[in-house]
Amino acid sequence: MPGPSAVTAALSASGMRADTFLFCGFLSPRSEKRKKELEALRTLPYTLVFFEAPHRLKEMLEHIRAVLGDRAVVVHKEMTKLLKER
Repeated sequence: MPGPSAVTAALSASGMRADTFLFCGFLSPRSEKRKKELEALRTLPYTLVFFEAPHRLKEMLEHIRAVLGDRAVVVHKEMTKLLKER
């Protein structure tokens, strides 16, 4: 039996189109390289799914806005992890 998928769980919960999407994973942590990676995705008409570390999320969202323009964005956290409360 397959395990949980953070990508499909996030797409399902997002309300965004999931019939055609591109999973991009983690982009470069280096600012200039990340911008170039986003430039390559600019014209794609798909829902784009990224992973990002919490400490880089603000900068990543700023780059998405600057490069991809005014697109809908949904942020999910820990979609398939079981976290224990401390």
